[in-house]
Amino acid sequence: MKTFAKKKLRIKDMPLTMRPREKLFAQGAHNLTDAELVAILLGTGSAKQNALVLGDKLLRQFPLQKLDGQLKEMIRYPGVGLAKAARIAAALELGERLFAPASVTKIIIRTAQDVVSQVRDIADKKQEYLMGLSTNAKKRDEIPILCFVS
Repeated sequence: MKTFAKKKLRIKDMPLTMRPREKLFAQGAHNLTDAELVAILLGTGSAKQNALVLGDKLLRQFPLQKLDGQLKEMIRYPGVGLAKAARIAAALELGERLFAPASVTKIIIRTAQDVVSQVRDIADKKQEYLMGLSTNAKKRDEIPILCFVS
């Protein structure tokens, strides 16, 4: 990969096995480098560098853990505009949502059967769950149900 990146070849000119998208489908996303994953998000590079080189340079300038907080600076980076930065921001947000803890949901509980239906969902699970039911002193219809996966 390094020899192709140094020559500033277009990704189209690289062998199929070296292209990030094709490599992703052939080997799986877990086998790609961070630069290759960013190149896929970028889609294209610039006139001076392909998406792989651009992705590598972006990661050197903006470490992966800090990408989200530096989107405005990234837009000013040569070869990255609003659309490319938006794709990266969207991917980061999807990752956050995927690994975020279970959110608090409000479910209307009026009868004991409503409680049983909520607990029944986790009764047969092999993983431990912690569920908290709280009553409402003002007798509002909604009771928050907290569900955490351990």
